[in-house]
Amino acid sequence: DGKDNGGKAHGGKDYSVAIECRENCRLSDVNAKWEIVSPIRFKADEGNVGAFVTSVSGASVNETIPLEGETEGKLAGFGLGKDRRENGKVVLTFKDDGKAPRTVTVFVGDDAAVEGSLYAAVETDGSPLDGVRMIPSYLRSNLERTLSYWRAKRVFNFAASQVEKMTLVNASGTTELTKKGADWYLSGKQPADNETIDVFLAGLVFMNAAEY
Repeated sequence: DGKDNGGKAHGGKDYSVAIECRENCRLSDVNAKWEIVSPIRFKADEGNVGAFVTSVSGASVNETIPLEGETEGKLAGFGLGKDRRENGKVVLTFKDDGKAPRTVTVFVGDDAAVEGSLYAAVETDGSPLDGVRMIPSYLRSNLERTLSYWRAKRVFNFAASQVEKMTLVNASGTTELTKKGADWYLSGKQPADNETIDVFLAGLVFMNAAEY
């Protein structure tokens, strides 16, 4: 809490998504504004990203297995070898006011012997990996999400109150509607059905794409 943050999640050998927070970036703030910055620049699904960041930051460690001596071979035994680490990780960058950014990387390995857990290694600001942690396995499902999951699904970006004129074209012809004050009118200043139009606009405003 109290930290600005950005996250970068990798899932799969050829898949990588980088996400940054632009506004209201405290971890506890449900109004945080997230943006995808790679492989495309697009508004992110704030609910999905916020829930993921909060779950990673608050993930409980069920057990820690210390590593001593030559660590790479031991890490590989938990599915945390060098190649695997590059293809399954979450990078979180935290910024405190007046302090240098802090980067925490969570590497995800094999499923653990304990049901519902997986093996993970944590690196803070490039520090050596000195242990393997058992954390909840739900983290893996988020790493395997496609870009579509992280991208905002809202088709349009406007409020119904901003619409002042509307033209509808279909097989029956063309209908023009104009708003005067709180009321809608057809061409020739004929009153239109305000409730029907408001419902139609609300449907457009809250329309979500099933997938991109």
